[in-house]
Amino acid sequence: MSSIGPCAVFCCLLSSALLLAQPAVEKNAATSAAKIHFSQTTHDLGLIPAGTLVKREIVFTNQGTADLTIREISHTCSCTTTPEWTRVTPPKGNGRILVEFHAMALSGAIQKTIAVHTNDSTQPVTTLTLQGVVKQVLEATPSVAVMNASGRQSQDLSTVIRIINHTDQPITLQDPVSNHKQFRPRLETITSGKEFRLTVSVQTPLPADMNHASITLATSSVEIPVITIPAVVITTPELIVHPPQLFLQALTPDPYHISIRNQSPDPITVTNPTCDAPGSIVSIREITAGKEFELSVRFPKDLVVPSGKTYTVAADTSAPGHRKITIPVSFARAPSFPPPSP
Repeated sequence: MSSIGPCAVFCCLLSSALLLAQPAVEKNAATSAAKIHFSQTTHDLGLIPAGTLVKREIVFTNQGTADLTIREISHTCSCTTTPEWTRVTPPKGNGRILVEFHAMALSGAIQKTIAVHTNDSTQPVTTLTLQGVVKQVLEATPSVAVMNASGRQSQDLSTVIRIINHTDQPITLQDPVSNHKQFRPRLETITSGKEFRLTVSVQTPLPADMNHASITLATSSVEIPVITIPAVVITTPELIVHPPQLFLQALTPDPYHISIRNQSPDPITVTNPTCDAPGSIVSIREITAGKEFELSVRFPKDLVVPSGKTYTVAADTSAPGHRKITIPVSFARAPSFPPPSP
């Protein structure tokens, strides 16, 4: 029968003591941590007049036994910001987060979220939800005055914006002001105090960097004292030529095709197709009367191209701003037809 020495007994007692003490240590570690608590994580902002700024203070509690630190607050929409919050909150203390919602270009039911990142090990990220309904006090339809120009030298363009007062109180609008002299706004009253029509006119051509303007109208509304309506002219090319140039790696026996599309409201003709490459043949086909055409170019198999030489495919049109179409033709290297198939 073996006997247990004093040293072995001591080691056994020490191991038992450590095992008994471990849960207590883990328990103390668990309780000495920060713990964030919100009484609610969804906040209803109610009915929000469009164009206004809504501020809401959200309070939280640190229910842990260590300092609570908010490391970061992230947002899913630029319309929501958090300019201020309590960085460090002591145990059992309260902190606050100031949330601002900008109801500028929104309308109808909204739901936005923000994420609060903390040193709470059990819940490092808490998501807060803001919801509500944005009501248009003064609605402009469409919200942007867009006019399309066809690329002609001079055109008189105009578009109409409808402005509606959705409140129960009548309002007045002052004469509109444009920050660009070629954009001319004119206001008419359709229903006194309730509905208005804004006509924006412009004469083209416009400088390339001055194709937009802002139209402002002062109002008698306390909630929306000024309406700002952007205006822009989008110039559509009268003719689209594709491809605009031919860059050939090598010649093929097949023809090369070039499409010409007329985007103006008036039909055009395309005539007299040519190519200055020796021996080349150019033909034209009208796909859609007055609107869509196709040029076909064939090059001779014995074409010799001097280094760096560029040829041109051309055609005449009846389009006022594009009497002549030219398509450059260049080669990556001296062209040659592929050898015939065996």
